[in-house]
Amino acid sequence: PSRLIDLKAQRSGAGVEVTWTPSPEKGVTGYVLAYGPAAEPHKTLVTVRSPRAVLPALPAGTHIAVKARNARGLDGWDWARLVIQ
Repeated sequence: PSRLIDLKAQRSGAGVEVTWTPSPEKGVTGYVLAYGPAAEPHKTLVTVRSPRAVLPALPAGTHIAVKARNARGLDGWDWARLVIQ
């Protein structure tokens, strides 16, 4: 799958809500979301089915990255990334 676009993170009462535009490719069954500090940006991995996730409250400077995964288990070629302010 191709790189995702429009990755956004917004603090909410429950933590940090992360959203992105769904992958346009057919056969995408979910998304891999990684987050962590700058020294370990992929420290925590989460798999979700929809183009949104609610993460726990995270400190400023946390890196978040997301990529699509297809039905064959292949991940997208590149992460969409952002850093929480």
